[in-house]
Amino acid sequence: MPKTLNHAYTGEENGNILHKAYALINGDRQKDYGAPWDNFGLLADFFTSYAKKRWGHDDVVFSRNDVVNFLILLKMSRACVERPTQDTYVDIAGYAGL
Repeated sequence: MPKTLNHAYTGEENGNILHKAYALINGDRQKDYGAPWDNFGLLADFFTSYAKKRWGHDDVVFSRNDVVNFLILLKMSRACVERPTQDTYVDIAGYAGL
């Protein structure tokens, strides 16, 4: 079970979060899923198509940066409604790093 956050991270713990995020975004995930920026572009196209079809907004176009921001917001929402884990903040740092 993931360790829940019940105190402020300081010093080495903060560095651990950043080191873990660095390892994730520059490690095997790229081998498994391809370049993140390419994947974000595909997801932006999916979001754009969905919005156009769902709400009829033909002028909506999502960007890769929008996708990254949405993913960070997803992780932030999880941190707000559940007991936040260090992994949640590692993921936020990772998405911000990308």
